[in-house]
Amino acid sequence: MYKRQALSGGAAAAAAAVVAPPFRLWPAWDEWMADYRTDTGDRRQFGLGERVQVDMNTQTSIALRAEQPGAVRVELIAGEAAFDGQASPTAVTVMAGPGSAQARGARFELRNLGGTVCVTCIAGSVRVALHGGATVLGPSQRLFYDKQGLGAVQQIDPAETSAWRQGSLVFRQAPLAEVVTEINRYRRGRVVLLDNPGQASALSGRFEIRDMDKVLVQIEKAFGLTATRLPGNVVLLS
Repeated sequence: MYKRQALSGGAAAAAAAVVAPPFRLWPAWDEWMADYRTDTGDRRQFGLGERVQVDMNTQTSIALRAEQPGAVRVELIAGEAAFDGQASPTAVTVMAGPGSAQARGARFELRNLGGTVCVTCIAGSVRVALHGGATVLGPSQRLFYDKQGLGAVQQIDPAETSAWRQGSLVFRQAPLAEVVTEINRYRRGRVVLLDNPGQASALSGRFEIRDMDKVLVQIEKAFGLTATRLPGNVVLLS
């Protein structure tokens, strides 16, 4: 009986690891089933409908859900992507988490990470719908949403928000834990923060995605941390 229970528990743990892998060491099951997917540090572009360009960031999975004359529908399963349909008559609907973004003749971006979705309008307008409610974003506006509801509309600097498309990351007083999480999206291996200096720790700057290790050097100097490098490109910050 105990052996059967142990096997059952082990099978459940294995299934959970497939659905939600620890530390994102490998893609989740639904990401493997995507039509388009990028690995750590990679980007990919493809077209939708009539003259709609999609630019996928690192660790991103997109599934095609439906395409009709004059309209396309996709799901951003996880990650981050930019949709450019300014010169297109095609209506684009992007589902992400519990909500969706709908636009025609617009440039916009979506980021779906950790149960929170961010929708950013670069040009044109984007309708964000969730649980029967909706908010329309204009140029240089964004909002966050999750299963609890839609957040407030925020004004943003598109040059910073879209910096990843030019190969850069921009941090503005970003908490150190948040910076490390972002590094792990672009860098193969794993950076583990063992000693967080606290709420006062924040990093600002613009960094090249192709050299994330330079960010680690900045973190060491700025916060007096020590980086211990282990096999497998693992770095412990303490």
